[in-house]
Amino acid sequence: MVNDSVSCPALDFCMAVVDYRRNSYAYTYDGTSWSRGEYITDVGLDSVSCPTSSFCMAVGTGGYANTYDGSRWSPGVIVNQIGLDSVSCPTLSFCMAVGSGSNGNGYAYTYDGARWSKGKDIAQTLLTGVSCPTPSFCAAVSAQSGNNQSGIAVVGSRSG
Repeated sequence: MVNDSVSCPALDFCMAVVDYRRNSYAYTYDGTSWSRGEYITDVGLDSVSCPTSSFCMAVGTGGYANTYDGSRWSPGVIVNQIGLDSVSCPTLSFCMAVGSGSNGNGYAYTYDGARWSKGKDIAQTLLTGVSCPTPSFCAAVSAQSGNNQSGIAVVGSRSG
């Protein structure tokens, strides 16, 4: 299975992450052409989000998260034991990743620029996508059916 994701915070920078047979590669776009793929990890990464050209976060299989600092990718850290399916980073100091917990329910995890924190159980099914235009508002979605539903959407905001 191949999972691909791309994030373009500017006209002259895009980052694409491709998971091919559980090996992940990164491709960058400079406004004119794409780079040759750079090997990131042997863990499958499914989603990438870049608020700037000097910071990207990628998440995927096994609950790993890898960061890009503008020149290289970091070794991954484990956010959860199950897996993360999507990430959204509106700023350098806030990312939200969604996936599932050991009970199969959808969880949201947040990144504060230094470390990840587990959020609360927010859905009774695996969450497969998230988008956060700001650190105070995110929407998550599940394409999986459960409880006679064909999919769900969850929105949330926080104050402060």
